[in-house]
Amino acid sequence: MSMHTTGDHLERGVRPHGLGTGGAWRRGRRLWIVLALVLLPLVAACSAPPPNHALRRPSPQLAVSAEQSAAVVLVNAFRAEHGAQALHETGELDVKAQAQAQRMADAQRLFHSTSLPAGVSPGWESIGENIALAGDLGTAQQWLEQSPPHRANLLDRGFDQVGTGVAFSDGTLYLVQDFVGR
Repeated sequence: MSMHTTGDHLERGVRPHGLGTGGAWRRGRRLWIVLALVLLPLVAACSAPPPNHALRRPSPQLAVSAEQSAAVVLVNAFRAEHGAQALHETGELDVKAQAQAQRMADAQRLFHSTSLPAGVSPGWESIGENIALAGDLGTAQQWLEQSPPHRANLLDRGFDQVGTGVAFSDGTLYLVQDFVGR
């Protein structure tokens, strides 16, 4: 004996799509469960973000810009872990840092800017620069975090602005972080 549905809920004995109460309902339900178990991992795999290695060898301008943004995120995450305020990314420091990163990549060696204040608008009280090279951004950032003088720049509470530069040469990433306190 079946009862009718009322509202949006189902009463005893009534199944959707006219499957009744017998084996057809159970077989249909099993089919949906199997489909869900097969399709959900496929959908999840298609919507997952790309693996970290996708950031290693970017193509032209767009990817370099993405690397620069990722570098700022890493700096501010490290500062947050240690109770320091987030730094504001500025265009003039990004331009300066990117030019330095490209110079290092072109020369395939590390070296600091010859004139750190050049290209920085007046009014700054403190200025600093970190440079690193590695196979990927995460490794370069870890190296800077573990090096006492670079760690000091990363956590300096006198800095409130940052700019980053990322360039590549022969599979090597060159990273520059410029800091300013105003």
